[in-house]
Amino acid sequence: MKRLTNKQLEVMEVLWDSDEPLKASDIVERNNNININTAQAALKTLLKLNYIKVADIVYSGTVLCRCFAPAIEEREYLNSVLSSKPRGLSVISALISENADEAMLDELQKMIDDKRAAIKTADK
Repeated sequence: MKRLTNKQLEVMEVLWDSDEPLKASDIVERNNNININTAQAALKTLLKLNYIKVADIVYSGTVLCRCFAPAIEEREYLNSVLSSKPRGLSVISALISENADEAMLDELQKMIDDKRAAIKTADK
């Protein structure tokens, strides 16, 4: 699985967080760090990589638009990125250093603690 750029990953995160397929304009509305041109370019690449799929075609005013949904789960992507040790460590490092959200850091710590407990149980 190919590692995504930061902007492609931001688009994927919006799609993963949504319960419904989204148009490019919906993605821009949900993440103000992404402009429409970036969203459209990222969607085009993600579609070629089969990370997303066209889930619907709807009218936006008088124009037909495609709605996109993830074709892979977030966990699947993260597992593939993290399975490469040097790359995985850099992803984890970036996640921790760029994230000031206490809840996410707590969740990461819980995952680490759970994995350690599982390893200790397996070793017995």
